[in-house]
Amino acid sequence: MTTTPANHYILVGSIDGIIDTSGPGGQPVVSIRLDGTPLENAELRDGEDGIEVTALVEQVPDLRTVRLRLIIPRVNVVAGATPFPGVALIITGLTTIGGPSLVEGPLQLYDLRPVGGTAEAVQTSG
Repeated sequence: MTTTPANHYILVGSIDGIIDTSGPGGQPVVSIRLDGTPLENAELRDGEDGIEVTALVEQVPDLRTVRLRLIIPRVNVVAGATPFPGVALIITGLTTIGGPSLVEGPLQLYDLRPVGGTAEAVQTSG
């Protein structure tokens, strides 16, 4: 049985979209949404723990900054689509113009979400 590394990941659920680790021209392409809202400027990194995607979700001066950190496994496929689980952490950093000492309580809030989808090895034209 020969396996091929997946390069096309389809996410479904509250975080959905497509991650191509080697899209057209060999460059990664990340097109994901959080609760239906597209995330611009998502960055992909092949890390020690799998494929990591980070993105700025929202930035409101003197209130909060919300970031997404998504981790999905690298997947080897035999044929067709292979399901995979992953995890996403939505981090809300509370801010004030006067600095962190003016925030009462935790400075970061965490929303942990399961992520899932399918992975495939697809041919890309470059």
